[in-house]
Amino acid sequence: SEVWTSPTTGMEFVWIAQMNMWVGKVEVTNGEYRKKEAGHDSKSHDSHSLNGDRQPVVFVNFDDAKAYAAWLSERDKAQLDGKRYRLPSEQEFMTYVQCGDGREYPWGNNWPPRSGQAGNYHGQEGVGGVEKLSGYNDEFPVTAQVDHLWRNPWGLCGVGGNVWEACASDSSGGSFGAWRGASWGPESQNALRCAYRNVGCGSSRNHSCGFRLVLSP
Repeated sequence: SEVWTSPTTGMEFVWIAQMNMWVGKVEVTNGEYRKKEAGHDSKSHDSHSLNGDRQPVVFVNFDDAKAYAAWLSERDKAQLDGKRYRLPSEQEFMTYVQCGDGREYPWGNNWPPRSGQAGNYHGQEGVGGVEKLSGYNDEFPVTAQVDHLWRNPWGLCGVGGNVWEACASDSSGGSFGAWRGASWGPESQNALRCAYRNVGCGSSRNHSCGFRLVLSP
């Protein structure tokens, strides 16, 4: 499918015809975020680094993500033809996580997922003694490099798992809606469903929350 690349960051966006808009192919990475915030530190967890250039940025909140989208829109303005980067709405997230077919989980309707069938969750490779997904191994104990993630039928990587993604309440992108999509950390079966809304505080920063951008008029 058609791809748009940000001149400033090299971030790729996939054209989703069903939505008439561009959606970030992967989650925003540490390297991309540090183009704006040079000193940003995504830290580590249980001696595993979360800070690699191609790992998703974490320890950011909704307002941090919104500010980054505004900054990048300004930087790329001359090439955007009136469009702007923003956070996806919850409804937009639901459309591209379900790929238009109403699936219960990002990978389909079966539970649990099979290894290689889905994204970076807390499988048998996960750190710590907490409960892990039965029979599932994605080889990444913490956040994965975004390029290595499972790709959904619409060409988007890591829409389920890796990090919770900040979503806005509507397509203006201005107000926090929820964190969507689950993460690499231990989550309940319910949290892995496409429809699950993590309505935790939009202003908090932690090791499992990041974001993805969209590009639209």
